[in-house]
Parts: sequence; structure tokens; C-alpha cells
Amino acid sequence: MINKLKCKLKRGDTLIEVTIAIGIFSMIAIMAVLVVNTSISGTQAALENTVTREEINTQAEALRFIQAAYVADKNENNEESSKYGKLWQEMVSLARELGKDEVDDANFLNYRPATCSDLYGENGIKRQGAFILNVRALDSDDVDDILVSIEKKPDIFQATTSYPRIIYKYGDGTVDYGEVLYSPAGSDAAIDGVEGIYIVAARDKNSTNIISDDGVKPASAFIDFYIRTCWYTMNAQRPSTISTVVRLYNPDYQN
Repeated sequence: MINKLKCKLKRGDTLIEVTIAIGIFSMIAIMAVLVVNTSISGTQAALENTVTREEINTQAEALRFIQAAYVADKNENNEESSKYGKLWQEMVSLARELGKDEVDDANFLNYRPATCSDLYGENGIKRQGAFILNVRALDSDDVDDILVSIEKKPDIFQATTSYPRIIYKYGDGTVDYGEVLYSPAGSDAAIDGVEGIYIVAARDKNSTNIISDDGVKPASAFIDFYIRTCWYTMNAQRPSTISTVVRLYNPDYQN
């Protein structure tokens, strides 16, 4: 009788030990999965941040190049109507004068979108005159090939489901989904989509408020170009945003 009782206790102890072992193994497995998932999420977020910053830097360099090329044309050839002059004037015309135009100053300057989709609503980037620069067509003679505004092509500006990118389409039908590489000079790349990245500009209101003796309002002393992005990283509930501002002084300004 005693031997039978000992046998039953041993069997019960074995079941308890196995159950505990399974529980411990499950906890370790879950912790390992969580660690791997966190590591993958961190790596993915770092990669997306790097690509986004490259896109922003590319747009910033294009803005500086256009201004510098316009200044060179004016100084060397006195060509105010050159391609880069037209590009500069087009960018200036899209700039909003804060405090005077129909722009909510707080929303324009304090870039904190609750959701990325909010930016593309009625009071979003269209109202602010958003545009993007086609860095792969800077050698084109057509200004519309280089500067793509939301006013002319509203359908290509969209919120992104991955990371901020510009989608290019070539004449042979091939599509480039956002790799940040320059194409060869003379390429026929056209912007086919702008996802989660855009530029808006603001004029210097202090200089534009001055009226000269002949009643003509002078050009703004400088233009601030805000390059903005919005997207969702892996498992994120709130949007990720990276933005910068490029201040360029106006070659047409006369103090």
C-alpha cells in the first residue's frame, strides 16, 4: 500500500515538474520573441530614418542649387528669365506670407500632425502650397518637369504606408520606387508619386510689408523652405516626423 502511494506521488511530482518546465520554456520563448521583435523594429526604424533624411537632404541641396544657379545667371549673363530664374520665381510665388495669407500660423510653424492623413485634408498641404523638386530632371528645360506642385498635380501627393519617398517613372515605363540615387544627366525621369514628403515655403513678412515711394512692394528679403515628412514606423501608433527648414536669401531683394 505504501509503495503504491509513493508511486502515485512520484507520478504527480513528474507532472508538476513537466508543467513548470513547459511554463518556464514558454516564458523564455516569449521573451526571446519580444527581444527579436524589438531589435527588428529598431533596425527598421533606423533604416527608415536614414532613408528619410537622405530624401530631405536631397531636396535641400536642390533648393540651394536652384538659388545659386539663378544668382550665377544674374551676375554673369544678366539672365533673370533663365530656367533657374523661372524656377526661383515659381518657388517664391508658392510661398505664403505668414499672418496675411489664409494660413494658420500655429499649424504651419508647429509641425505636429496627429495623423499623417490629416495633412492631406481640406486644410492641409494643398492650402499651404506644397511642392516637391524632381532632382533627376534638373537638366530639363521645362520648369514643370522640375517643380511639381500640388496645385497642378494634386493626385500624386499621398500619405505613405511605408516610409517617405518619391516614386519616379521613366519614358520606357520602368518605375523607381524611391531609391535615393541620382539618375544620369539627360534622363527622362518624371515624378509619379510623392508619399509622405513635401515642401512648403513662407516669405519674410517684415520686408514684404514695406511699401516703397512708388507704391511697389519689394521682394521678400528671404524665403524659408520647410521640408517635411510623415510616416508610421513598425508597430507605431503615432506618426514619425522629421523636418527641417532651409532659409534662402532672395537675389531680387533690394534694401
